[in-house]
Parts: sequence; structure tokens; C-alpha cells
Amino acid sequence: MKKLRDDLAELEFCTSVEGAAHWIDRFAGERGLPFFGYLGGGHATDYPGAVKLTNYPSSWVEEYCAEKLFTSDPLRLASLRSGVPFTWDEMAHMDRAQFRYAPKMLDLAQRHGLRSGFAIPLAVPGEQRAMITFAAPGKARELNRILENKGGELYTAALYFHMFILNFRRSKSKTNLTVRERTTLSLAVQGMPSRDIALALGVSVRTAKFHYNNARKKIGASNPHSSSDEGERLGPIIVTSKLRLEVTAINAA
Repeated sequence: MKKLRDDLAELEFCTSVEGAAHWIDRFAGERGLPFFGYLGGGHATDYPGAVKLTNYPSSWVEEYCAEKLFTSDPLRLASLRSGVPFTWDEMAHMDRAQFRYAPKMLDLAQRHGLRSGFAIPLAVPGEQRAMITFAAPGKARELNRILENKGGELYTAALYFHMFILNFRRSKSKTNLTVRERTTLSLAVQGMPSRDIALALGVSVRTAKFHYNNARKKIGASNPHSSSDEGERLGPIIVTSKLRLEVTAINAA
């Protein structure tokens, strides 16, 4: 638990999307999943305009973009329908009519060294859906062993990372929530009690309440549910989708 707390605390010191991307890259890699791909909110209706970050092999990124595979990407489509994390194998057995391209897509990914993966839909009140997927060159059974031990940590890190991206996009807004404040607020709006929020974040109940109360004050919310539309009040989006990192930024436009 201390290792998780220390790793999450490092994200608080990131000052750019580039830094956060390197952080999630390192976090997942240390837990046996060397690849990640992040699709920011809005990818359902405006894929070219959504934030896209990945360290996938460049050959796979190039093929994915050149062939416009995002239009039928079963991972992306499944993340819009599911509210819970799922493995690539589980996706392949979802509604066959909806995801008939899943076997083909997974076969193409394997050719580039991506043999198994784990997708996490990211739903935050007042925000469009986003997603992140972690992948590995090993077989599904190896991935399942990792998830048995580190699945919870990966989910927590994914949520923290997503909160960072959302907060960065509003960094010039008068209402500037920290990663922990936004994460705590998001979990509270979903009905999670303080004790469970504290457990998920690896902090004390008192600290969780502290972040929650700070978030409420910043957005002027009198109760947790009044914050559901705070995304509309936080100002314009200022981040570009054409990020050029050491971690490859997909630009399918």
C-alpha cells in the first residue's frame, strides 16, 4: 500500500501531460504491463479532436491510423457500452453482432507484439467518456495473474491519470481542482462513502474528507450532487490533441 501511495503522489508533481504520460507508462510497466493507450473524452463523437496518448509500437500506431481502424475498434466501442473494466479476451466474447471485428483487430495487434490487454472505461460526472487500455506481449493467462495482484492498483492509477488530464485541460480556469480533489469528488458523486474513497485512494478517511470538502468549496457546490454539471462551468479546453511526446501521440486526423 505504501508503494501505491508513493507512486500516486508522484503524479501530483507532474506539470504537463507529457510528464503524466511518462508517469502512467512507468506505473504500468513496473506492474508487468509495458504498453498503454489512452483515449480522452469526446472520442465517441469527435475522435480526431480527442486527446490520444500511447506508447504502443510505432508500427501498430501507423497501421491503426493509416487504415482508420478507430472507426471499428472493438475496444473503443466496448468502452462506450461498458461501465466496468474488461480484458481483451472478454471483449472478444461480447455481442458478436456488435463486435464482429474483434477477432480481426486482436489478430492485427498480436502481429505487433500486443497479445493481451485490459481496458478501463473512464466515466466522470459531467464529462464525456474516456478509456485507457494496458497491454502486454504475454498470453492472456499471464495477464490474468497480473490483474489478480495488481488490477486494483491499475484501476486507481487510471482514474488518477484521467483526473490529471481533465484538470490540466482546465488549468487556466478559476476553478482548478487538484487530481485528488477531482478524484474524491467524482467517487463521492457516484455514491461511494468516505471510508471506501479513502481505501481506494490509499489515504485516511480524514484526508479523503479534506479533499472532498476542498473540491466542493472550489466549485461552489452545496451538496455532492450539485457538482454534476461542474464540467460545464470550468472554462474552455486548452490542451491540443496533437501532442508530440517520447510516448507516441496518435493523431488520426
